[in-house]
Amino acid sequence: MLAQLIALLLPGTSIVGVPHLGKVTQPPLVSVLRGKSVTINCTFIYNGTNSEWVYTAWYKTSPLAPYVQNEENTLICIPDGTPGGFSHCIASLKIERASFDHSEYNYTCLAQIPTVSPPLERRGQGTWIQIYEPPEVSIVDGALVAGRKSSLTCSAKGLYSENISFIWACHGINISTNVTTLITKRTGDGTSVVTNRLEIVPKVRDHGTVCRCQINHVTFRQPVINEVILHVLYGPQDPKIIYRLNNTDSYHPVTSSPIIVPPDSFLELRCSVDSNPASSLIWMKDRENHTEMLQIAAELNSSIVKIKHLQSEDGGVYWCTANNSYGWGNASVWIKAEQEDSTLIWIFVIRFIAVAAFIFILTTLSCLVNC
Repeated sequence: MLAQLIALLLPGTSIVGVPHLGKVTQPPLVSVLRGKSVTINCTFIYNGTNSEWVYTAWYKTSPLAPYVQNEENTLICIPDGTPGGFSHCIASLKIERASFDHSEYNYTCLAQIPTVSPPLERRGQGTWIQIYEPPEVSIVDGALVAGRKSSLTCSAKGLYSENISFIWACHGINISTNVTTLITKRTGDGTSVVTNRLEIVPKVRDHGTVCRCQINHVTFRQPVINEVILHVLYGPQDPKIIYRLNNTDSYHPVTSSPIIVPPDSFLELRCSVDSNPASSLIWMKDRENHTEMLQIAAELNSSIVKIKHLQSEDGGVYWCTANNSYGWGNASVWIKAEQEDSTLIWIFVIRFIAVAAFIFILTTLSCLVNC
């Protein structure tokens, strides 16, 4: 009896022939994402050399249920290799597809050596399971409009204690301003819905940007992250007109005004704009609506005008106007139908003839002298 008492008081020692079972330890709390698997481990030492001497079981108890239930587990014991030494044991309980129902129970590990009299038995302090869900990121009021104040919300449901924190990041840069206080609501199943709000004034360049919400908690295995791609609505931005004078040529930007086009020539104008949603484009000539006459091809945020045989009356200022629900914009180009100035051509021809005549005279004189 004295030897057993010494072994109990000094867990690092054992007496040959005297069974000893050390303290069972297990974590007070583990956390898991809902639907994933989780494993609870308990550890203890004992001085046996045969794993059949020791027995382990897991029991789950609930404050709302008086019964206990035995759960299957896996036991591994590794001797330390010294004569009369201890074996280090780990008993594991794996729970598949964790749900909020699992969080209602306390899981206790029992270790026992039943072959001695009286049987040696140790119990752990119990482990609770904290279940949490991935955060949901949403946009308040349902739409983001460039230049208008709006908010992003990040909410997560779970069995959270205090000290939960949120980190927002857009364009890969953490945001620490314009973040509101946490809002916590209790649900009927005892879980908490924690919400955090980020106030933003989106710009056109923010369209398609990824914003990330990261939730940190001391019980999480790793931070929980969710993302949202910003869909920013905005009016037409910087309409542009390009042109070409041949159906097979590439387009040219408008760098000078007017654009001189010889009569009876081909002319194609293309107007394009950036907007979300897509804009409707209308062509006008000298501020008069010529949509039906001019526009022959229209795409999203783009419109084309083709004139196969330009006449003098086709000259003028062509306006492209784009508009959608969030704004409008326009661009213009001046087209002038006239023949190229022939004066320079005649000057070139006269100079060419004069030079040719001068060379002919010099050649003739040289021949007369030498001949």
